[in-house]
Amino acid sequence: DITVQSANETMGTVSGSGSYKYATTQTISATPAEHYHFQKWNDGNTDNPRSITIAGDATYTATFAIDTHELTVTSADEIMGTVTGSGTYDYNSSVTIKATPKTGYHFVKWDDDDTNASRSVTITGDAAYTATFEANSYDITVLSVDESTGTVSGSGSYKYATTQTISATPVEHYHFQKWNDGNTENPRSITIAGTATYTATFVLDTFALAITVNDATMGTTSGSGGYAYNSSAIAQATPNYGYVFKKWNDGNTDNPRSVVITQNTNYVANFVLDTFNITASSNDVEKGKVTGSGKYLYNTDAILSANAVQHYHFVKWNDNDVDNPRTIT
Repeated sequence: DITVQSANETMGTVSGSGSYKYATTQTISATPAEHYHFQKWNDGNTDNPRSITIAGDATYTATFAIDTHELTVTSADEIMGTVTGSGTYDYNSSVTIKATPKTGYHFVKWDDDDTNASRSVTITGDAAYTATFEANSYDITVLSVDESTGTVSGSGSYKYATTQTISATPVEHYHFQKWNDGNTENPRSITIAGTATYTATFVLDTFALAITVNDATMGTTSGSGGYAYNSSAIAQATPNYGYVFKKWNDGNTDNPRSVVITQNTNYVANFVLDTFNITASSNDVEKGKVTGSGKYLYNTDAILSANAVQHYHFVKWNDNDVDNPRTIT
């Protein structure tokens, strides 16, 4: 007697039971139900159908197992997001697949148009699901601290990780100074990483005012420096002893003078030798006369001469100097 049986008749049926002559060859077989498959016989043999040689009474039990299927879950772009859920699963089992976006991105949908990032799927065969992600959009706001000093451009809604350009345009007589984060590039490239505001600061143009002298031995000046456009500055020339201020290189004779700054400017102070009065006189014009009185430039020589009339002679000058003629500086 040969007995052929199923370990679970819900999973599959068998055939081949019967009474057979010794040494004859018979066939036994196992037929799985839908969604199941034959696994093995109780003696470990996996042939199906199987030929057996009759050697005595025997029982053969067929074991069946539920079918398994491959579930493949992928990301359309792994830079944007990752997925979970891939594996081998029993028929009709419920599996959760999940799409997780990375920073700056969001989940859009699966390739079957389902928009649930985390979803349950029932396994009925090999299946594949692909998750699509997309970059987030962020608002970039570009502002001017004072629109009367300059304007800006570059505001808008932009995709994460893209590169955009913002710029600041000063009005006449102003220049761009910096953005609110300290950056001084203009125009400037920014990489979108989130909502952000960039504020441009403009300042008045500055110009150099140089106050110099025609001869440093004659005097000094003050007022040199950097000044904002349209501001006032005081230029002053101070002569050294023995010299006097004459005029500026543009002919102006005011000292000090106020100037309005509209561009880089250089003023040169012209100094000249001072003039001194020398007075030479006689204590008695009946006894003698002197010459040499007049106006003399600083640091030049003047010659004084005392000329006595007949019967008189020169004695001395009021400072007790007895040279005649005499040279004074």
